[in-house]
Amino acid sequence: QVKPKRPNLEHRSGEISKAGVTAILAVLPRLQGTDIFLDIGSGIGNVIVQVALETQVGMCVGIEAQSQLAKLS
Repeated sequence: QVKPKRPNLEHRSGEISKAGVTAILAVLPRLQGTDIFLDIGSGIGNVIVQVALETQVGMCVGIEAQSQLAKLS
């Protein structure tokens, strides 16, 4: 299989909805200023932005391996 020169951003795997993030946050202990939220495979950063806005977490970190998505974030 030949990979395209530019990754197709329309075909992302494992993308989670805003409602899905809200559901996960509802079952986790309340995030506090001393906590760090880490999103591996963060895409363009939608999840870390939502977590930062909806919680009191001290730091959000997103790691993305696909360079095209990392550039967009």
